[in-house]
Amino acid sequence: MNQLLLSTSWCVPIYGLMGAILSLPWSMGIIRRTGPRPAAYLNLLATLFGFFS
Repeated sequence: MNQLLLSTSWCVPIYGLMGAILSLPWSMGIIRRTGPRPAAYLNLLATLFGFFS
């Protein structure tokens, strides 16, 4: 069990970074049709995935 946690713990910060990168099109104004709400959902999903993994 310890070996599994140690071998996969480096992935946890990547989920937050992935959420930030995925929300860039909305924050830069490239995608305006849907509004800012999908970016918040993607960020929340990536954060929760990193928290529970």
